[in-house]
Amino acid sequence: MLNNKMQKSAQEKIILSCTDLSEMNWIDGVSHFSNRDGTLDVWMGDLTELSEDEIILLKNKLSFDKVVKTDRFRSSKDRSRYILAHGMLQEIIKQYTGEELVEIAFTKYKKPYLPKYPNLSFNMSHSGNLVLIAFRFDGIPVGVDVEYINSALDTNLIAESYYHEDEQKAVFDTKDPQLFFKLWTRKEALLKAMEVGLTEEIKKINTLPADSGFSGSGVLSDFNGHSYDIQSFKLGNHYFGSLATLKNSLSYSFVSF
Repeated sequence: MLNNKMQKSAQEKIILSCTDLSEMNWIDGVSHFSNRDGTLDVWMGDLTELSEDEIILLKNKLSFDKVVKTDRFRSSKDRSRYILAHGMLQEIIKQYTGEELVEIAFTKYKKPYLPKYPNLSFNMSHSGNLVLIAFRFDGIPVGVDVEYINSALDTNLIAESYYHEDEQKAVFDTKDPQLFFKLWTRKEALLKAMEVGLTEEIKKINTLPADSGFSGSGVLSDFNGHSYDIQSFKLGNHYFGSLATLKNSLSYSFVSF
């Protein structure tokens, strides 16, 4: 009877396992294109390291209507970053599928997916000059987030609005300003892996401990009984990234574009 109660309790919660990756073995993307179950590829591109020829190539990867949409950016620098990031995405998808300009559709929560390739799930994030794109080959959703460590940001104010009480206390008490960005990328990556938007339940999500759980309600109620792995990593001195996906046996590849 006790075991049954414990199993039922676990089924009524969303379980999180959070890990900090101190070392990542980066693979050269030129020779790394594979499509296999049980693998998750995380691509990183640094827009400042692209040659002029590579920039022209990536800009030519986007359809005209996609480029037109970039007019919403006030800054030409942001517009260029957007074009390059999405050109990078199309180039990687081409290598996996063999097709140019694969159609990208969006869920009601604005999460992108490939209607023609439902088993090739992906997610993308870009901040500053870095782009992260994660791919799975079994159709299971994945979420990724990267954030520039902005020392001018009022992190306490944001933590009060979006962080679990334990996370708030840790951010308020720490002398390490990077903690805020690690926790934020964890929460963002998790919500992306769930394929939902920003929710009022975000303050119930505690990504501070290595293992935690909470009962989802509202939009998160469908995820009770699910377990998620969240991997966090520092990228140079100015960026933090996190990756989230349903917990199972996976091998991770970190690939440089």
